[in-house]
Amino acid sequence: MPPKVRFTREQIVDAAFRIACKEGMEGITIRGIAATLGCSIAPIYVNFSRIDDVRQAVAERAIDESRRILAEVNTDNPFRDIGTASVRFARDYPVIFRDLVLTPNEYMPAQSKELDPHLVSHMKEDPDLAGLSTDDLQRLLLKMRLFHTGFAAAVANGLLPGETGEEDIIELMSEVAGDLVSGARVRAKHR
Repeated sequence: MPPKVRFTREQIVDAAFRIACKEGMEGITIRGIAATLGCSIAPIYVNFSRIDDVRQAVAERAIDESRRILAEVNTDNPFRDIGTASVRFARDYPVIFRDLVLTPNEYMPAQSKELDPHLVSHMKEDPDLAGLSTDDLQRLLLKMRLFHTGFAAAVANGLLPGETGEEDIIELMSEVAGDLVSGARVRAKHR
């Protein structure tokens, strides 16, 4: 009898991530993962006790992918980088974006708490944001997140005019970011 093929946790998450890219988080099933890997369900249960654990791992993988995109963007403007990365993630992974960002779910609240300090730390490197307190930066991040979520939803759902390119998107985000930063500076100055 040939030796049993073993699958690592990472291989299982990769297969589940590919499924989520096409079918969404609810499309991830133990049988679906097994079919994608070409194995029985047993190797999946060796690594995960419940399907929700697999879905949580896929959400974590999505966050890792988002961080990878953020590191890839990496210009001289960290605040713009955050917005550009969120729109790119929505463009590259529209199904996962809709499931994790636009649909209430149990996977992202914990991830947001983990991601926000990383983003605020990234924002502190931006010379344009120098002098703003951590609270100011968190509030600014919330405002930009609300704008980016709407913008990224338009990208993920193909709602922008056909001729809208990435440079147009970045320019518009930069204008809004500039407006919000100016407002934050004025408010901080008058405290």
